[in-house]
Amino acid sequence: KKYLKSEHPIQRYEQGPSFSYQDKNKIFYISRIIINSKHIGETLLKLGVINKKTIHSSFPNIIPKFHNHFIRGYFDGDGCISYTVGKTGTVSFSSNENIIRDLARNISENIGVKFKLFAIKNSEICWVMQIYSKQNIIKFMNWIYKDHNNILLNRKYDKYQSYLRDYCNLTS
Repeated sequence: KKYLKSEHPIQRYEQGPSFSYQDKNKIFYISRIIINSKHIGETLLKLGVINKKTIHSSFPNIIPKFHNHFIRGYFDGDGCISYTVGKTGTVSFSSNENIIRDLARNISENIGVKFKLFAIKNSEICWVMQIYSKQNIIKFMNWIYKDHNNILLNRKYDKYQSYLRDYCNLTS
């Protein structure tokens, strides 16, 4: 509010319970600010922000040696690693069809892991890519964390370390 020089309320919403297996009953809070300004909207469009990003996004044109870093950032935002001790784990991403297919192609070209792609039932937009098997998960996670220089989301990196320790009896 201070930086926007505005007195409009910033609303706080409950979101939950979580879909995470570990936090089934945990309530999360989110905040949202709505800006209704024709000038700001037109300026954002001129700067390259696209309307309806969820539908129209695609994998950016970046130098191949940075693909693992970009995908690590994407994983931090829209990815998930989940497992149950003694059972198989899963790494998954959710996004639109263009992004999911581009991610799958890029990951396949770079490290050759196997995955499953599918559209979420009753959704025209949401697609999921899932990586299964201990070998594929370790190969993928080691690739995205290669040369990370501590530019990562600690919570997700720690979950991967727990996966290695609890499920695979390993540490990286």
